Amino acid sequence: MLKNEIRTAIDHHSHDVGGVQYRFRLQWAALEPRWSSRAARYLLAIEVLTDARSGSSTMHVVARAGTNRTDLIRLVEDALEDYLEREHPATLTAYAGERTADLP
Repeated sequence: MLKNEIRTAIDHHSHDVGGVQYRFRLQWAALEPRWSSRAARYLLAIEVLTDARSGSSTMHVVARAGTNRTDLIRLVEDALEDYLEREHPATLTAYAGERTADLP
């Protein structure tokens, strides 16, 4: 896939997890140099947004350049679900509160 195809697929996709709708926005995509391997890969930085909380998070995903749209979307959804399982909401909330308190 080309970068613009990846951007379109990710930016137009959303995924429901536990009754919460998550939206995605591709921040950037870095392609491995052609000489590094036969099957080039992209490192993707994907912004994750939801109405359930303010702000956004970024997750990073590695995808083969030759992947198709369906497999890319499955990979992004799986990455989101794994990310959410590992997230510690209490820690994130406390950190966000500390950052806000430091602002003028």
